[in-house]
Amino acid sequence: GQLVVVSGEGGMGKSRLVRSFLDAAAPDTHGRLLLQCSPYQSGMPFQPIRYHIERACGIRRGDSGEEAARKLTGLLSRTGPVSGETLAVIAELLRLDAFDKAPLAAIHAQILRGLTMKTLLALVENFATHASAIVIEDIQWIDPSTAELIGNLVPMLRRLPALLIATMRPGPLPAWIDAAQVRVITLERLY
Repeated sequence: GQLVVVSGEGGMGKSRLVRSFLDAAAPDTHGRLLLQCSPYQSGMPFQPIRYHIERACGIRRGDSGEEAARKLTGLLSRTGPVSGETLAVIAELLRLDAFDKAPLAAIHAQILRGLTMKTLLALVENFATHASAIVIEDIQWIDPSTAELIGNLVPMLRRLPALLIATMRPGPLPAWIDAAQVRVITLERLY
């Protein structure tokens, strides 16, 4: 696996460049994990991942708890058997009430955070073994929890067949980017 960071001012076409590259290199859009960071959600833990899971499941605001549970279970079971603990962790992350969260009842908040991190890392790793690319848009707005998750994923890239592409505006690179593993492409204005 490789990590590429595309840096440039807002509106320069970073996202379009990445999308064009992926369309030419690997046209199967189902083999992509797209995580979108936002300045309005930079304080919400794991928001890009939560949004991706909801979108991939097809969960809508008007869905009943049972319908959302069915959709989430269907998505997670595509990769094999899913434990009750995994379902409970993801349901808690998505704030779905229709799941049995008993496996989490006696867990301290700090331990639950670690369990959530471990569960999400396993899901992203599993996806990365079947995906062509993981794209993280606008990492200048990444929330600390998602940054920690990606930081844990980066060393694993050496053994995963996936390309991790991050886009960002000019500024300091996140701490999780290791100089030996990253290629930074800086887009300059055309004058």
